[in-house]
Amino acid sequence: MKVGAEECDDHDTDDGDGCSSTCEEEYLHRCSELANLTSVCIRYCGRDGYETGTDEECDDNNSSNNDGCDSDCKIEDLYKCTTNLLGVSVCSYVCGNGDYQSS
Repeated sequence: MKVGAEECDDHDTDDGDGCSSTCEEEYLHRCSELANLTSVCIRYCGRDGYETGTDEECDDNNSSNNDGCDSDCKIEDLYKCTTNLLGVSVCSYVCGNGDYQSS
């Protein structure tokens, strides 16, 4: 159960599982509290735009796949991504790659 200023509480003091030993959400994780008052954390990208110095190749501020930047912040096959002034990845399909894609 989250208490006070805790962002999460997964009933352990392990780092690297989404909820740190100090009960803070870890980088690229989102935590939710279940009915039994335990926090469950999942890794995601799509928050706050592309961040240099991370393993993100792109970040389009969502966790959708098949839009050029997948839910793990990796550029999908047949796409090229650039980063706009807000730090958000804009991805477009690469035409002329020799692979015919029907719609």
